[in-house]
Amino acid sequence: MENTTVFIKKNIIAANCLAHILYNATRFATGKLELDVENTVLKVYNHFSISAKRTAQLKEFCEFVDVDNCNLLRHVVTRWLSVLPSIDRILKCWEVLKSYFQSLAEEECPQVLWKCFGDEGNACELLEIYFFFLSHTLKLFSDTIEALEAKSFSIISVFKLMAELKSKLERRIKDCFFGFAVNTKLSQLTPDVSKKCEADFIVFYERVIKYLSDRYDFSENSFHKVSKLSLTSAIPFGEFCDAVKACNFQDIDMDELYEEYGMVEAIINTPEMVDSHSEERYLKLFSKSEVSFTNVKKVSAYIFSIPCSNAHTTSFFNDDFSLEKQEKLSASGLSQSRAQNM
Repeated sequence: MENTTVFIKKNIIAANCLAHILYNATRFATGKLELDVENTVLKVYNHFSISAKRTAQLKEFCEFVDVDNCNLLRHVVTRWLSVLPSIDRILKCWEVLKSYFQSLAEEECPQVLWKCFGDEGNACELLEIYFFFLSHTLKLFSDTIEALEAKSFSIISVFKLMAELKSKLERRIKDCFFGFAVNTKLSQLTPDVSKKCEADFIVFYERVIKYLSDRYDFSENSFHKVSKLSLTSAIPFGEFCDAVKACNFQDIDMDELYEEYGMVEAIINTPEMVDSHSEERYLKLFSKSEVSFTNVKKVSAYIFSIPCSNAHTTSFFNDDFSLEKQEKLSASGLSQSRAQNM
């Protein structure tokens, strides 16, 4: 029994939710910044959301400076894509918010917000720089998460996507680039303050990279060498074979697979395969050929069954059901509801 357990564990492939890992990486790094941007976002929204009078006053300020759509967006800490739109909306209304809070007496304004917007000195200017920095940086992560959640995205594309994100972060460290707006504003600060901000942003990049590297294997020897199975280009059978072996198949006839891959190579660069993503390439391969492709079908069935994230599962519950209904939901009811939404 003990040996059987060890055997099973060796053949389990870790398919962690990369969307969660990316979001947690940003929170891990953001929490160490000198200025707490996320807390400021929450405080600003809460200040107006609990008072219709304050909201009306903010609207008056918007009309006075001719700013459209100054409705603040709520950031929900359990929703990884909500913080960036909230930050961008506050940046759009920055001068309006600054004027509003500075019009208040200190005792009428929450202490955190007074220090950010109403207090004398360069606190407001620095906070704006931090907002611009996260607006620039979080977009990299937001775009990556949206790519992971796309219906046409598969595990064979994950390694390239994650490697590109890591490369972009490393390039920013090398070039000390924090977004054009940030770099421009940093050049207008005193050297000591500018250097302190730069060091803080570099540490953010480094912490994000470390968090990702601790939880995702970026080496070429990782399971995600299965990207070689994408059929987007012809590769030597040896590389294709290594990728198949990385999946720990138990019932693949490698001799037959060699013959099948020879026919794949003859089809892969034909005009009808151009501009097709991996799933379409496999489907066209199976539908157009008279060969059964028994082993290639096993490979494709396996790799396209591995989820890149749990986004589709969680969105199914979040969009259609309250927590109370989820707890009472029966298996049959879930199947019927899912069928209606498909």
